[in-house]
Amino acid sequence: MVASKNSEDGRSGRLGIKIAAFIFWGVVVPLLFFVFVEIAIRLSGLNVDFVSIPGQKIQTPIWASQDRNFFVAQDVTLRILANTLPAEAAEWLVCFRTAPDVQYKLVPNARFRVSNTVNRAELESGRKIVIASNAEGFRTKPLPRTKGKGVYRILFLGDSTTFGWGVEQAERFSDLLEERLNAASTGLRYEIINLGLPGYSSYHGRLVFERYGLAYAPDMVVLSFGANDSRVIPKAVKRMIERPSGLERVFLRLSGLKTVKLLEKILMKHRNPLKRIQNLNAAEGSEPFVTPDEFRANLKSIIDSGRDRGIETVLLPLCCPLDYLAAQSALARRENIPIIDGGHVLLDAVPAIQQGRLEPDLARFYESFYGKSLLESRRILYVTSDTCHPNILGHRILAETLFNRIFKDKLNGCS
Repeated sequence: MVASKNSEDGRSGRLGIKIAAFIFWGVVVPLLFFVFVEIAIRLSGLNVDFVSIPGQKIQTPIWASQDRNFFVAQDVTLRILANTLPAEAAEWLVCFRTAPDVQYKLVPNARFRVSNTVNRAELESGRKIVIASNAEGFRTKPLPRTKGKGVYRILFLGDSTTFGWGVEQAERFSDLLEERLNAASTGLRYEIINLGLPGYSSYHGRLVFERYGLAYAPDMVVLSFGANDSRVIPKAVKRMIERPSGLERVFLRLSGLKTVKLLEKILMKHRNPLKRIQNLNAAEGSEPFVTPDEFRANLKSIIDSGRDRGIETVLLPLCCPLDYLAAQSALARRENIPIIDGGHVLLDAVPAIQQGRLEPDLARFYESFYGKSLLESRRILYVTSDTCHPNILGHRILAETLFNRIFKDKLNGCS
Protein backbone atom coordinates (compact mmCIF):
# COMPACT_ATOMS: atom_id res chain seq x y z
CA MET A 1 0.00 0.00 0.00
CA VAL A 2 2.79 2.41 0.96
CA ALA A 3 4.80 1.46 -2.15
CA SER A 4 1.76 2.08 -4.37
CA LYS A 5 1.17 5.49 -2.81
CA ASN A 6 4.84 6.41 -3.23
CA SER A 7 4.67 5.32 -6.87
CA GLU A 8 1.60 7.51 -7.51
CA ASP A 9 3.26 10.44 -5.76
CA GLY A 10 6.33 9.92 -7.95
CA ARG A 11 4.26 9.93 -11.14
CA SER A 12 2.38 13.05 -9.98
CA GLY A 13 5.66 14.75 -9.21
CA ARG A 14 7.12 13.94 -12.62
CA LEU A 15 3.92 15.13 -14.35
CA GLY A 16 4.08 18.38 -12.39
CA ILE A 17 7.70 18.86 -13.46
CA LYS A 18 6.78 18.23 -17.10
CA ILE A 19 3.90 20.74 -16.94
CA ALA A 20 6.14 23.31 -15.28
CA ALA A 21 8.85 22.71 -17.89
CA PHE A 22 6.29 23.07 -20.70
CA ILE A 23 4.99 26.33 -19.26
CA PHE A 24 8.52 27.66 -18.77
CA TRP A 25 9.88 26.73 -22.21
CA GLY A 26 6.62 27.07 -24.15
CA VAL A 27 5.23 30.26 -22.57
CA VAL A 28 7.63 32.08 -20.26
CA VAL A 29 10.76 31.87 -22.44
CA PRO A 30 8.98 32.93 -25.72
CA LEU A 31 7.27 35.75 -23.83
CA LEU A 32 10.55 36.95 -22.34
CA PHE A 33 12.18 36.72 -25.77
CA PHE A 34 9.31 38.72 -27.29
CA VAL A 35 9.66 41.40 -24.59
CA PHE A 36 13.43 41.51 -25.15
CA VAL A 37 12.99 41.94 -28.93
CA GLU A 38 10.31 44.61 -28.42
CA ILE A 39 12.59 46.61 -26.09
CA ALA A 40 15.57 46.16 -28.43
CA ILE A 41 13.62 47.47 -31.44
CA ARG A 42 12.36 50.48 -29.51
CA LEU A 43 15.83 51.33 -28.23
CA SER A 44 17.44 50.83 -31.64
CA GLY A 45 15.22 53.40 -33.34
CA LEU A 46 14.67 50.95 -36.22
CA ASN A 47 12.04 52.20 -38.68
CA VAL A 48 9.29 49.58 -38.57
CA ASP A 49 6.38 51.93 -39.34
CA PHE A 50 6.91 52.18 -43.10
CA VAL A 51 7.39 49.75 -45.96
CA SER A 52 8.55 50.43 -49.51
CA ILE A 53 6.40 49.25 -52.38
CA PRO A 54 8.62 46.80 -54.34
CA GLY A 55 10.03 48.40 -57.49
CA GLN A 56 8.75 51.87 -56.55
CA LYS A 57 10.29 54.75 -54.66
CA ILE A 58 7.28 55.12 -52.39
CA GLN A 59 6.95 54.34 -48.73
CA THR A 60 3.59 53.83 -47.06
CA PRO A 61 2.82 53.22 -43.37
CA ILE A 62 2.49 49.58 -42.41
CA TRP A 63 -1.21 49.99 -41.54
CA ALA A 64 -2.02 51.44 -44.98
CA SER A 65 -0.07 48.69 -46.79
CA GLN A 66 -2.18 45.90 -45.31
CA ASP A 67 -4.69 44.32 -47.69
CA ARG A 68 -7.61 45.28 -45.45
CA ASN A 69 -6.59 48.95 -45.39
CA PHE A 70 -4.79 49.61 -48.66
CA PHE A 71 -7.90 50.88 -50.45
CA VAL A 72 -7.64 53.98 -48.20
CA ALA A 73 -4.21 54.78 -49.67
CA GLN A 74 -4.69 53.32 -53.16
CA ASP A 75 -5.87 56.46 -54.98
CA VAL A 76 -3.14 58.73 -53.68
CA THR A 77 -0.49 56.03 -54.29
CA LEU A 78 -1.57 55.59 -57.91
CA ARG A 79 -1.56 59.34 -58.52
CA ILE A 80 1.94 59.66 -57.04
CA LEU A 81 3.17 56.80 -59.23
CA ALA A 82 1.59 58.52 -62.24
CA ASN A 83 3.40 61.76 -61.30
CA THR A 84 0.12 63.68 -61.01
CA LEU A 85 0.75 64.28 -57.30
CA PRO A 86 3.99 64.89 -55.40
CA ALA A 87 5.14 62.28 -52.89
CA GLU A 88 4.22 64.54 -49.95
CA ALA A 89 0.57 64.09 -50.92
CA ALA A 90 0.68 60.82 -48.96
CA GLU A 91 1.95 62.42 -45.75
CA TRP A 92 -1.52 62.36 -44.17
CA LEU A 93 -1.35 58.55 -43.94
CA VAL A 94 0.99 58.83 -40.95
CA CYS A 95 -1.84 60.43 -38.96
CA PHE A 96 -3.67 57.11 -38.74
CA ARG A 97 -3.14 53.62 -37.43
CA THR A 98 -4.95 50.29 -37.29
CA ALA A 99 -7.77 50.07 -34.74
CA PRO A 100 -9.12 46.55 -34.14
CA ASP A 101 -12.63 47.73 -33.23
CA VAL A 102 -13.29 50.24 -36.05
CA GLN A 103 -10.60 49.31 -38.65
CA TYR A 104 -8.50 52.48 -38.25
CA LYS A 105 -8.42 55.79 -36.34
CA LEU A 106 -6.09 58.72 -35.77
CA VAL A 107 -2.96 58.18 -33.73
CA PRO A 108 -4.17 59.09 -30.20
CA ASN A 109 -3.04 62.33 -28.52
CA ALA A 110 -1.07 63.42 -31.58
CA ARG A 111 -0.69 66.60 -33.61
CA PHE A 112 0.17 66.74 -37.31
CA ARG A 113 0.46 69.41 -39.99
CA VAL A 114 -0.63 68.15 -43.41
CA SER A 115 -1.50 69.50 -46.85
CA ASN A 116 -4.95 69.54 -48.38
CA THR A 117 -4.21 66.84 -50.92
CA VAL A 118 -7.61 67.04 -52.63
CA ASN A 119 -6.89 70.59 -53.83
CA ARG A 120 -3.91 70.97 -56.16
CA ALA A 121 -3.76 74.77 -55.77
CA GLU A 122 -3.58 74.54 -51.97
CA LEU A 123 -1.08 71.69 -52.19
CA GLU A 124 1.24 73.72 -54.43
CA SER A 125 0.84 76.84 -52.28
CA GLY A 126 2.27 74.96 -49.30
CA ARG A 127 -0.74 75.62 -47.09
CA LYS A 128 -0.97 73.19 -44.17
CA ILE A 129 -3.70 72.42 -41.67
CA VAL A 130 -3.40 71.01 -38.15
CA ILE A 131 -4.90 67.63 -37.34
CA ALA A 132 -4.99 67.04 -33.58
CA SER A 133 -6.47 63.95 -31.95
CA ASN A 134 -7.85 63.15 -28.54
CA ALA A 135 -7.03 60.10 -26.41
CA GLU A 136 -9.54 57.95 -28.32
CA GLY A 137 -8.08 58.78 -31.74
CA PHE A 138 -10.68 61.22 -33.05
CA ARG A 139 -10.41 64.84 -34.18
CA THR A 140 -12.55 66.23 -31.41
CA LYS A 141 -11.92 67.91 -28.10
CA PRO A 142 -11.74 65.81 -24.91
CA LEU A 143 -15.05 65.61 -23.09
CA PRO A 144 -16.01 63.68 -19.94
CA ARG A 145 -18.24 60.69 -20.53
CA THR A 146 -20.59 61.93 -17.81
CA LYS A 147 -22.82 64.67 -19.18
CA GLY A 148 -23.35 67.63 -16.88
CA LYS A 149 -26.70 69.14 -16.01
CA GLY A 150 -28.16 71.53 -18.54
CA VAL A 151 -25.98 70.11 -21.34
CA TYR A 152 -27.26 69.12 -24.79
CA ARG A 153 -24.82 66.93 -26.72
CA ILE A 154 -24.71 66.52 -30.49
CA LEU A 155 -22.76 63.63 -31.99
CA PHE A 156 -21.48 63.94 -35.57
CA LEU A 157 -20.67 60.75 -37.47
CA GLY A 158 -19.37 60.83 -41.03
CA ASP A 159 -16.46 60.70 -43.43
CA SER A 160 -13.83 63.25 -44.51
CA THR A 161 -16.47 65.96 -45.02
CA THR A 162 -17.50 65.69 -41.36
CA PHE A 163 -13.87 65.27 -40.30
CA GLY A 164 -13.19 68.63 -41.92
CA TRP A 165 -10.66 67.65 -44.56
CA GLY A 166 -8.76 70.74 -45.71
CA VAL A 167 -9.90 73.08 -42.92
CA GLU A 168 -8.82 73.74 -39.35
CA GLN A 169 -10.77 72.07 -36.57
CA ALA A 170 -12.45 75.31 -35.43
CA GLU A 171 -13.55 75.98 -39.04
CA ARG A 172 -15.68 72.81 -39.34
CA PHE A 173 -19.46 73.06 -39.49
CA SER A 174 -19.76 70.98 -36.32
CA ASP A 175 -17.58 73.33 -34.28
CA LEU A 176 -19.16 76.44 -35.83
CA LEU A 177 -22.61 75.09 -34.95
CA GLU A 178 -21.56 74.61 -31.32
CA GLU A 179 -20.37 78.20 -31.20
CA ARG A 180 -23.58 79.45 -32.83
CA LEU A 181 -25.84 77.47 -30.52
CA ASN A 182 -24.12 78.57 -27.32
CA ALA A 183 -24.21 82.20 -28.44
CA ALA A 184 -27.98 81.97 -29.03
CA SER A 185 -28.97 79.74 -26.11
CA THR A 186 -30.25 81.22 -22.86
CA GLY A 187 -30.47 77.96 -20.94
CA LEU A 188 -28.77 74.87 -22.31
CA ARG A 189 -25.07 74.49 -22.93
CA TYR A 190 -24.29 72.70 -26.18
CA GLU A 191 -21.41 70.27 -26.60
CA ILE A 192 -20.30 68.77 -29.92
CA ILE A 193 -18.58 65.42 -30.35
CA ASN A 194 -17.20 64.92 -33.89
CA LEU A 195 -16.20 61.30 -34.58
CA GLY A 196 -15.98 61.57 -38.37
CA LEU A 197 -12.92 60.14 -40.14
CA PRO A 198 -11.73 60.11 -43.77
CA GLY A 199 -12.70 56.96 -45.62
CA TYR A 200 -15.42 56.02 -43.16
CA SER A 201 -18.68 54.51 -44.41
CA SER A 202 -21.99 53.81 -42.67
CA TYR A 203 -20.43 50.48 -41.65
CA HIS A 204 -17.80 52.37 -39.65
CA GLY A 205 -20.44 54.81 -38.43
CA ARG A 206 -22.48 52.02 -36.88
CA LEU A 207 -19.42 50.61 -35.12
CA VAL A 208 -18.26 54.02 -33.87
CA PHE A 209 -21.77 54.88 -32.67
CA GLU A 210 -22.04 51.66 -30.67
CA ARG A 211 -18.50 51.55 -29.28
CA TYR A 212 -17.73 55.23 -28.72
CA GLY A 213 -20.66 57.54 -29.44
CA LEU A 214 -23.28 56.11 -27.08
CA ALA A 215 -20.89 56.43 -24.13
CA TYR A 216 -21.21 60.23 -24.40
CA ALA A 217 -25.00 60.05 -23.94
CA PRO A 218 -25.76 62.29 -26.94
CA ASP A 219 -29.14 63.95 -27.36
CA MET A 220 -28.80 64.09 -31.14
CA VAL A 221 -26.75 62.32 -33.81
CA VAL A 222 -26.03 63.83 -37.24
CA LEU A 223 -25.15 61.25 -39.92
CA SER A 224 -23.20 62.11 -43.10
CA PHE A 225 -22.43 58.99 -45.12
CA GLY A 226 -22.63 57.69 -48.67
CA ALA A 227 -19.48 58.77 -50.51
CA ASN A 228 -17.34 55.89 -49.24
CA ASP A 229 -20.17 53.37 -48.98
CA SER A 230 -20.36 53.28 -52.76
CA ARG A 231 -16.63 52.77 -53.19
CA VAL A 232 -15.93 49.51 -55.03
CA ILE A 233 -13.40 47.18 -53.37
CA PRO A 234 -12.48 43.49 -53.80
CA LYS A 235 -14.93 41.14 -52.11
CA ALA A 236 -11.99 39.46 -50.34
CA VAL A 237 -10.96 42.78 -48.77
CA LYS A 238 -14.52 43.47 -47.65
CA ARG A 239 -14.57 40.05 -45.97
CA MET A 240 -11.23 40.75 -44.24
CA ILE A 241 -12.65 43.97 -42.80
CA GLU A 242 -16.02 42.62 -41.71
CA ARG A 243 -15.06 39.05 -40.76
CA PRO A 244 -11.31 38.79 -40.02
CA SER A 245 -9.85 35.34 -39.41
CA GLY A 246 -8.59 34.30 -35.99
CA LEU A 247 -4.95 34.97 -36.96
CA GLU A 248 -5.89 38.37 -38.39
CA ARG A 249 -7.67 39.24 -35.14
CA VAL A 250 -4.51 38.40 -33.17
CA PHE A 251 -2.39 40.62 -35.44
CA LEU A 252 -4.93 43.44 -35.14
CA ARG A 253 -4.89 43.28 -31.36
CA LEU A 254 -1.09 43.36 -31.30
CA SER A 255 -0.72 45.85 -34.17
CA GLY A 256 0.74 48.59 -31.98
CA LEU A 257 3.77 46.52 -30.99
CA LYS A 258 7.07 47.18 -32.79
CA THR A 259 7.79 43.45 -33.03
CA VAL A 260 4.54 42.83 -34.89
CA LYS A 261 5.23 45.78 -37.21
CA LEU A 262 8.70 44.41 -37.95
CA LEU A 263 7.24 41.01 -38.77
CA GLU A 264 4.65 42.64 -41.05
CA LYS A 265 7.34 44.74 -42.71
CA ILE A 266 9.40 41.62 -43.47
CA LEU A 267 6.34 39.86 -44.90
CA MET A 268 5.31 42.89 -46.98
CA LYS A 269 8.80 43.64 -48.27
CA HIS A 270 8.27 41.38 -51.25
CA ARG A 271 4.54 41.96 -51.74
CA ASN A 272 3.38 44.85 -53.90
CA PRO A 273 0.00 45.85 -52.40
CA LEU A 274 -1.18 47.20 -55.76
CA LYS A 275 -0.65 43.81 -57.43
CA ARG A 276 -2.04 42.00 -54.41
CA ILE A 277 -5.29 43.98 -54.57
CA GLN A 278 -5.50 43.38 -58.33
CA ASN A 279 -5.08 39.65 -57.75
CA LEU A 280 -7.75 39.62 -55.06
CA ASN A 281 -10.10 41.46 -57.37
CA ALA A 282 -9.41 39.06 -60.23
CA ALA A 283 -9.97 36.05 -57.99
CA GLU A 284 -13.32 36.97 -56.46
CA GLY A 285 -14.51 40.16 -58.13
CA SER A 286 -15.54 43.38 -56.43
CA GLU A 287 -18.61 45.15 -55.06
CA PRO A 288 -19.47 48.37 -53.18
CA PHE A 289 -17.91 48.49 -49.74
CA VAL A 290 -21.46 48.98 -48.48
CA THR A 291 -24.29 48.06 -50.84
CA PRO A 292 -27.43 50.25 -50.88
CA ASP A 293 -29.30 47.59 -48.87
CA GLU A 294 -26.49 47.40 -46.30
CA PHE A 295 -26.39 51.21 -46.27
CA ARG A 296 -30.07 51.43 -45.32
CA ALA A 297 -29.61 48.74 -42.67
CA ASN A 298 -26.64 50.54 -41.09
CA LEU A 299 -28.47 53.87 -40.92
CA LYS A 300 -31.62 52.18 -39.62
CA SER A 301 -29.59 50.46 -36.90
CA ILE A 302 -28.22 53.80 -35.68
CA ILE A 303 -31.65 55.44 -35.86
CA ASP A 304 -33.36 52.63 -33.95
CA SER A 305 -30.62 52.34 -31.34
CA GLY A 306 -30.74 56.09 -30.79
CA ARG A 307 -34.53 56.22 -30.64
CA ASP A 308 -34.55 53.57 -27.90
CA ARG A 309 -32.39 55.96 -25.86
CA GLY A 310 -34.27 59.15 -26.71
CA ILE A 311 -31.64 60.33 -29.22
CA GLU A 312 -32.83 62.38 -32.20
CA THR A 313 -31.32 61.72 -35.63
CA VAL A 314 -30.60 64.11 -38.51
CA LEU A 315 -29.38 62.97 -41.93
CA LEU A 316 -26.90 65.28 -43.65
CA PRO A 317 -25.77 63.68 -46.94
CA LEU A 318 -22.70 65.34 -48.43
CA CYS A 319 -21.04 64.31 -51.70
CA CYS A 320 -23.45 61.39 -51.75
CA PRO A 321 -24.11 59.31 -54.93
CA LEU A 322 -27.68 59.52 -56.19
CA ASP A 323 -28.76 55.97 -55.30
CA TYR A 324 -27.47 56.37 -51.73
CA LEU A 325 -29.07 59.82 -51.51
CA ALA A 326 -32.37 58.32 -52.63
CA ALA A 327 -32.05 55.61 -49.99
CA GLN A 328 -31.55 58.25 -47.30
CA SER A 329 -34.48 60.33 -48.49
CA ALA A 330 -36.80 57.32 -48.44
CA LEU A 331 -35.55 56.33 -45.00
CA ALA A 332 -36.06 59.87 -43.67
CA ARG A 333 -39.69 59.88 -44.89
CA ARG A 334 -40.39 56.44 -43.46
CA GLU A 335 -38.79 57.20 -40.09
CA ASN A 336 -40.05 60.79 -39.97
CA ILE A 337 -36.63 62.31 -39.33
CA PRO A 338 -35.07 65.49 -40.78
CA ILE A 339 -32.81 65.29 -43.81
CA ILE A 340 -30.72 68.13 -45.25
CA ASP A 341 -29.13 67.60 -48.65
CA GLY A 342 -25.80 69.31 -47.98
CA GLY A 343 -24.73 69.20 -51.62
CA HIS A 344 -27.79 71.14 -52.75
CA VAL A 345 -27.41 73.58 -49.87
CA LEU A 346 -23.89 74.44 -51.00
CA LEU A 347 -24.81 74.78 -54.67
CA ASP A 348 -27.87 76.90 -53.89
CA ALA A 349 -25.66 79.34 -51.95
CA VAL A 350 -23.32 80.08 -54.87
CA PRO A 351 -25.43 82.82 -56.55
CA ALA A 352 -25.65 84.80 -53.30
CA ILE A 353 -21.88 84.42 -52.87
CA GLN A 354 -21.20 85.65 -56.40
CA GLN A 355 -23.49 88.64 -55.86
CA GLY A 356 -21.60 89.58 -52.68
CA ARG A 357 -24.59 88.94 -50.41
CA LEU A 358 -23.03 86.01 -48.53
CA GLU A 359 -19.57 85.93 -46.90
CA PRO A 360 -18.12 88.66 -49.18
CA ASP A 361 -14.67 88.60 -47.57
CA LEU A 362 -14.22 84.86 -48.13
CA ALA A 363 -15.68 85.14 -51.62
CA ARG A 364 -13.05 87.73 -52.51
CA PHE A 365 -10.35 85.53 -50.99
CA TYR A 366 -11.28 82.57 -53.23
CA GLU A 367 -11.63 84.82 -56.28
CA SER A 368 -8.12 86.05 -55.64
CA PHE A 369 -6.79 82.56 -54.90
CA TYR A 370 -8.26 80.83 -57.97
CA GLY A 371 -8.94 83.72 -60.31
CA LYS A 372 -12.44 84.78 -61.34
CA SER A 373 -12.25 83.01 -64.71
CA LEU A 374 -11.77 79.61 -63.07
CA LEU A 375 -14.58 80.26 -60.59
CA GLU A 376 -16.92 81.22 -63.40
CA SER A 377 -16.41 77.80 -65.01
CA ARG A 378 -16.24 75.88 -61.71
CA ARG A 379 -18.61 77.71 -59.36
CA ILE A 380 -18.56 74.85 -56.88
CA LEU A 381 -15.02 75.92 -55.85
CA TYR A 382 -16.60 78.85 -54.01
CA VAL A 383 -17.86 76.36 -51.42
CA THR A 384 -15.72 73.21 -51.81
CA SER A 385 -12.07 72.26 -52.26
CA ASP A 386 -12.71 69.68 -54.97
CA THR A 387 -16.47 69.68 -55.75
CA CYS A 388 -16.96 67.44 -52.70
CA HIS A 389 -15.19 68.55 -49.49
CA PRO A 390 -16.57 71.83 -48.10
CA ASN A 391 -14.02 74.64 -47.83
CA ILE A 392 -14.07 77.28 -45.10
CA LEU A 393 -16.99 79.09 -46.70
CA GLY A 394 -18.86 75.84 -47.28
CA HIS A 395 -18.53 74.83 -43.65
CA ARG A 396 -19.97 78.19 -42.55
CA ILE A 397 -22.97 77.72 -44.82
CA LEU A 398 -23.62 74.20 -43.51
CA ALA A 399 -23.37 75.33 -39.89
CA GLU A 400 -25.84 78.15 -40.46
CA THR A 401 -28.19 75.81 -42.33
CA LEU A 402 -28.16 73.27 -39.50
CA PHE A 403 -28.81 76.04 -37.00
CA ASN A 404 -31.74 77.50 -38.94
CA ARG A 405 -33.43 74.26 -39.98
CA ILE A 406 -32.91 72.12 -36.89
CA PHE A 407 -32.38 74.34 -33.87
CA LYS A 408 -33.80 77.82 -34.43
CA ASP A 409 -37.39 76.92 -33.59
CA LYS A 410 -36.26 74.91 -30.57
CA LEU A 411 -34.31 77.86 -29.24
CA ASN A 412 -37.23 80.22 -29.79
CA GLY A 413 -39.49 77.79 -28.00
CA CYS A 414 -37.20 77.83 -24.98
CA SER A 415 -36.86 81.61 -24.82
